[in-house]
Amino acid sequence: MASSHSVNRDPPIGANIEGEKRHIPLTALSRRSSTATISPENGSSKGSIPKRRLESESTFTINSKRGNHIRRSHSDINHRKEHWAKPDAAPFGPSQSSATVQNIIQTPTYVPDPPNWETNSAWCYLQSMHPSYKSIYLDRQSCTDGSRTGYVLGRADDCDITLRLTQVSKRHCTIYMESGNDGRYKGISIYINDTSKNGTFVNGVTIGSGKRVMLKSGDQIRLFYPEATEACENDLTCFRVILPPTFEVGTFHEDYKIDNTLGKGYFALVSRAVPKKSGVPVAVKIITKSRCVRKPKMLPSIIQEISILMSLEAHPCIMKIEKVYNEPDFIYLVLELVEHGELFDYITKSKLDEEKTRFIFWQLFDSINFLHKKGIVHRDLKPENILLANMDTLHIKLIDFGLAKEQQAGEKLVTQCGTPTYVAPEVLKHSSTRAYGKECDLWSLGVMLYICLSGYPPFDAEAVGPPSMEEQIVNGIYSFDHSPWENISSEAKKLIRGLLTVDPDNRFTIHQAMNSPWMLMDIEGLKRRIKRVHPQWIVRPKTAEIVEEDAITTQIANY
Repeated sequence: MASSHSVNRDPPIGANIEGEKRHIPLTALSRRSSTATISPENGSSKGSIPKRRLESESTFTINSKRGNHIRRSHSDINHRKEHWAKPDAAPFGPSQSSATVQNIIQTPTYVPDPPNWETNSAWCYLQSMHPSYKSIYLDRQSCTDGSRTGYVLGRADDCDITLRLTQVSKRHCTIYMESGNDGRYKGISIYINDTSKNGTFVNGVTIGSGKRVMLKSGDQIRLFYPEATEACENDLTCFRVILPPTFEVGTFHEDYKIDNTLGKGYFALVSRAVPKKSGVPVAVKIITKSRCVRKPKMLPSIIQEISILMSLEAHPCIMKIEKVYNEPDFIYLVLELVEHGELFDYITKSKLDEEKTRFIFWQLFDSINFLHKKGIVHRDLKPENILLANMDTLHIKLIDFGLAKEQQAGEKLVTQCGTPTYVAPEVLKHSSTRAYGKECDLWSLGVMLYICLSGYPPFDAEAVGPPSMEEQIVNGIYSFDHSPWENISSEAKKLIRGLLTVDPDNRFTIHQAMNSPWMLMDIEGLKRRIKRVHPQWIVRPKTAEIVEEDAITTQIANY
């Protein structure tokens, strides 16, 4: 397989939107074997069980909401006229005449600068309604020079517009563009995706966390309602959307030429494509809209993946999104081309020693740390969602954000989703007590590390009697008693135990995993492998943390 998505199976079918609960069993769909069904409410299992060998599994979820259909944006409206404030009330004495009152000079309120479309070829002008923040032209159409494709507003330093207000979330919302046509006219659609805790409002109406709406010219965006905060001035977080009078875009087939098909599933196919201007090959995921109608969870999953990838600046171990074309019959996701297949296929065909595994997991720890710092929980980490960018250097790319969720501080996730073999114990709890967070990703990494070093999963899906696989996961029942564990280092086993700790509060954090004795066993070998993938990275001498020589890529957190 060779693509920037898994091509031997359909795209993710689960939506990560919290809310409506349905009693749908958790299903482990193997692309090479029979399936197992697990009841999420009572923990019982039924149906045929896959054999105990490494098999690719599909994701499951029991929550869904239908997403918004993509529409063409509206035309521009005239810039708002200047408004003048009334003068402050002043006491007038008996000697003051009406002429004196008329001569009082009125003080104008702040009037934002209008856009200049003659000198800027942007697809949107975000006009700040307060002098504390500058207006900004939104013109990015792809992920270039380490930037993200979309624009993020929030409190964090790495946002495109940073607002130093406690009511504003670190990553409050993302604005991005999609190209499209309705069969007759070509145009652009501008979307805002809400990832906030306190709400994002368009024309006074809240969007809703994890949802998006299409913007039109003249819309006003507020990051919270000032009426709810007495200390806040009225327009402090208000921005006005102004779209250009014209903006030229092409259809997908006008901009790209499709080469060969890389993989095909029921909902989509992945092809290699070449831009007609640059000639640099890309991967394109072509989603058939008519088939999404039959699976209502499919569209929210696609929208969620688009929104998250649009909000992420470039990371060397995470797949990049370039553009989105929304056309009458298909949605085209233009993605970074990754041509050397899944990690799943690699580990089923090749023996991974500890040195190679250590480098793969350094990249995984780095990319997950990058996501967790931004509040993003992946929720579906497995070898099928890791692609090899280079077979020689073992450079990897993390993909498939259809089940990912942006988690606010103090928020707990409740959707039961993931892949059965890799899902954490807390995700399997009954809905009345289920509440989990980013720690679920660390459990999945522990399962993957066990598989990479042994060639088989830690939890026995072949068990027909007690304990079932679900019971094994919930109780942390696994062992190192079989071959080849006698030849695996004790440091590796210690790291696996730390990651496969049932209690998420006691589970290894990403920082503990990165600085575990196993990760530091061969620091010089790790340095050499890292330099082959990205020369700008420098490994600190006594830890596996990374310091950058420049700002091209992300750096590991200060632990």
